[in-house]
Amino acid sequence: MVAVTVVGFLMAGIMAFYVQNLRSMYASDQRMKLAGQIKKFSNELIVQASRSNLFVLYKSATAADFDGSISGPDANDSDRQIINVIDPANPLHPAGVFAVFVYYEIPKPANQPLHRITKIEGYFIDPAAAGTIGEVKKIVIDLSSSPSTSTVEAILTANWSTATFTSYFSLARGLMSPEVIDGTAVPTSATPTPRLFYMSNARNVLISGQLYSSQTNRATNDQKTYTDSFFFNITPRT
Repeated sequence: MVAVTVVGFLMAGIMAFYVQNLRSMYASDQRMKLAGQIKKFSNELIVQASRSNLFVLYKSATAADFDGSISGPDANDSDRQIINVIDPANPLHPAGVFAVFVYYEIPKPANQPLHRITKIEGYFIDPAAAGTIGEVKKIVIDLSSSPSTSTVEAILTANWSTATFTSYFSLARGLMSPEVIDGTAVPTSATPTPRLFYMSNARNVLISGQLYSSQTNRATNDQKTYTDSFFFNITPRT
């Protein structure tokens, strides 16, 4: 009986050690996957910023936010979020969840007065409710076969239903909060919705968010759910 009891204690200890090792291995694997996803995302946006010809930021990826219904200063009669220099000594900074990279036809044909757009690639969070955890998607509108002289807003509106969408992250959320939206300062008493992209100046965009490994028990943050925050900046062309 004594021998059986001792063996039982030993087996219990071994099993506990084995289970703990499995949990540690799973946690390490999830964190490595998150780190890899973040690295891929940051590298891709850095490349987009360096190769594209124009960067545009919108507060959300809905038609109402790029249909030109709200005209902000220097926003080209659209809902583009731009650096609003209300006070030159203390400019306010907008944020959004929809970053758009625009590619022009290069070189510009001599018979064209303006550059024509050949491709639009954008990244946005598509949450069930504003400011919550949602899916990060990528949109690609390829106009290389027929470059367009339309505005970015007109192209987005006309091609949204037929564009190519891919899922980038299954669960993510923005961490940055805006100081100005649609050219209007956010009241200091307000609690603005966190967003993913934050313009620190016209040629510097900060990307700040949090990535989740699964949606299981996010509230308790148990061993099945892991998160990793990311913060990096890009220097897009304007």
